[in-house]
Amino acid sequence: MNIWMKASLMSLTMLSAIGLSACQSGATATPPEKPSKNLSHHADDQGKPFDREGKRLHKLSAEERAKFEQKFQEHHAQREAKHKALQQACEGKVGQTINVKLGEQTVEGKCEVHFKPTKPERPQPPIAPKDRPAA
Repeated sequence: MNIWMKASLMSLTMLSAIGLSACQSGATATPPEKPSKNLSHHADDQGKPFDREGKRLHKLSAEERAKFEQKFQEHHAQREAKHKALQQACEGKVGQTINVKLGEQTVEGKCEVHFKPTKPERPQPPIAPKDRPAA
């Protein structure tokens, strides 16, 4: 055997050995498993819930829940007030640009009419007569 053949054979042997050892290593290159997107809450072995990002959830106390609901109601009332103010400001002014003061802020905008059509009912395929004998 000539020297080039021996060098090629040795290189091939070393590459094969390295390739096999890489395939048999214990560490895998797969990313860590992410929580399922279709479930909003998960639980660990002790039954403690987690959200989608893996953060631990805790149950709200009655006092915390009351504060949360109060904040929600206040926020909802503010949004409703702003919506009513915008509706009143746009009455009879479709297509015009107006300024509306919402709290401490003045908002400029154009009054537009929005229309959302209803979906037509799909026609049903005709039903074959039942009293007809099969051929």
